[in-house]
This record gives sequence, structure tokens and C-alpha cells, in this order.
Amino acid sequence: MKKLVALVMLSMMIVSVFAVNVSAQSVNAQGSTPTGTTAIVKRADPANVAIDGVIGDGEYERLDIDTDPDSSFLHLVFGTGDVLEKAQVMLESMQYYASWCDGKINIAVRNKPAMLQQILSVKTGGDYPEDWFCRNVAYTISSDVKQTRDKGKQCNFYFAIAKRTDTGEYLVGYYGANQRGNSESYVPKAGEDFAIEYDHSSGYATMEWSIPFSEICETGTAGAGDSVYLCIGAEAGEGTEDTSDDFYAVSLGDFTYGVDIRSAFNHAAFQLSDDLIKKTGSSIVDDKKDNNGDRQTVVDTDKYEVKTDENGNEIIIDKATGKEVDRNSLPAVSAAGAFIVRKKRH
Repeated sequence: MKKLVALVMLSMMIVSVFAVNVSAQSVNAQGSTPTGTTAIVKRADPANVAIDGVIGDGEYERLDIDTDPDSSFLHLVFGTGDVLEKAQVMLESMQYYASWCDGKINIAVRNKPAMLQQILSVKTGGDYPEDWFCRNVAYTISSDVKQTRDKGKQCNFYFAIAKRTDTGEYLVGYYGANQRGNSESYVPKAGEDFAIEYDHSSGYATMEWSIPFSEICETGTAGAGDSVYLCIGAEAGEGTEDTSDDFYAVSLGDFTYGVDIRSAFNHAAFQLSDDLIKKTGSSIVDDKKDNNGDRQTVVDTDKYEVKTDENGNEIIIDKATGKEVDRNSLPAVSAAGAFIVRKKRH
């Protein structure tokens, strides 16, 4: 039903993908489909987790995912070539956060589309509400409940969420009758399972989504040492109709809006760690950049000291203990720091 046609464009792979009955194109900057990624997800104190559209201290740890257009494994998805540049710009703004507790994985995404606009509605034709509102600002998460078995099976967890910028109404959509998760009852609820907030002064949107392991795990449960598999999409577009082709997206994994590889081969693996995320006393969201455009690591100079090791690399020393501190444990993580997300077959 759907055809993949490979083309070469500026040393990148362009893939024409038919999704939701429209033609979309996907660019992977490495020239091939990624074989998977692994993220280490630490445990959060449930008292610190609030699904309110705010990325709070102790609630998440930021995942250091490469967002350089020349090297990122994230997909750029676009309806027409005219909006590819907007997808590339949004790629550089992407921020991903994760934690787990109370039988759920908590995912947050912060990104800056070209325009904060969501004026579309849920299309109600078919067995379930559809996801056509992803032509404006929206988010999608999918998973294969079969996980590592029967990877060719159709993905059976797919939900799209959005929040209208004109009325504040929340939207929930599905992609087809079989995309309902592992139960007959789960439908994500605004303010309980997910929240979206817009910062019109900065142009950023923030999405939080807490997903029960019962919906995305083959056994229905997960804990420290286990992995769960997700695809996460951030969609955007400035059209005023759900048929507009100016939509674009950044996708972690192969099954989000406009990217239709319907198996678990290229979901990201989120490996659960028993390490606890501790409060730092400051925000974990930081958008400061240096003169080269790289995100900086911001440290509390009362607690930490920045030194240079024998190889000429900057290291951060805890003044109280005299020991080096992992950048990933600080409020902001430098793009030059140690990646906790890397290419890895799962």
C-alpha cells in the first residue's frame, strides 16, 4: 500500500513515504535509516513529577541527543520541499527529557517550530479519531507492545496529542482502529497523562507525557534494567486546513506522523536505571549558547570549579569532594559532553 522511493539529495537520503494517505518525505542526515538508539532513563521521585507542561527540577534528566543537521540520526519529515528548511531549523531546537516512576515512563519534549499555531480539529471519520491535526503543532508517541518479538507486526500503540492555540482545547488522535495500546480503556487525558504549554515570548512549545508500562510493555510491567521502546515525533505546520502540505516534523524513530515504517526495528530503546534523579536547586532547561552556537553547560560556581585535564578537555570538579562531576548530572548538558544517547542495535 505504501511505497518507499530512495533519492539522493545533497549527500542525504530522501525517502518518499505515504502516510495517512498523503505524500510526505523523510530525510535522515546520515543517509540511512538508524538501527536504533539507546537512552539511559533514571528514576524520579514521584513527588517531583507533575504533568503540567513545566519541566521541573528533579522531574527529568535531559537526554543529550545530537541535533546537528549534519550528523543527527533524527528524522526530518516534511510535506513539501519548501518546508525542509523549517524542519532543519526545528531540529536544532529539539530538547528531550525522560524519567520513570510509579509504573510509568515520563517523556518531555521542548522544541521551537517556525510558528506556534494549532488551529485544526480532530477528524472523526473512521473507527477512531484521526491525527490530521498533526499538520500544526502536535506530538506523537508510538510503541510496539510486542517489543522484541514479531517486529514485523503492526505497531499497536499510537497516539497524537495537541493543544489549540486559539481556544486552549486539547486534542487526542489515533492512526487507525488498531492503534489503541495494550488495553481497551487507555486514552491519554489532558492534565493527567499529558500537558502542552506554549511560551509565545520565546517561541518554544513544551510537551509532557506520562505513559503506563502496561500500555507499551509485552509483560505489562517494567523496572530497573529493563528497556521500553518508543518513537517520538514533534510536528509543526502553518497551514489552516488539515490537507495542507506545509507540515514538517522531527522524529526519534520510524513510526510517527509522516514516517511510516510500521515495526519496532527503529524505535528508540529507553533503558531504565535505578539511579535517582536528584534536585539541583535550579532549572534543568537552559537555552544559552556560546559564540559557536553550541549549548553551554552552566554550573553553580559556588559548588563547582571548571578545570582543564591533561588532554586539554574541560572538566567540572565538585568543590566539596574534589571529585570530577559527570556533566549529565548537571542542570544543563553541553553538546560536547558525553552522549547518553548513541547508535546501538537493540
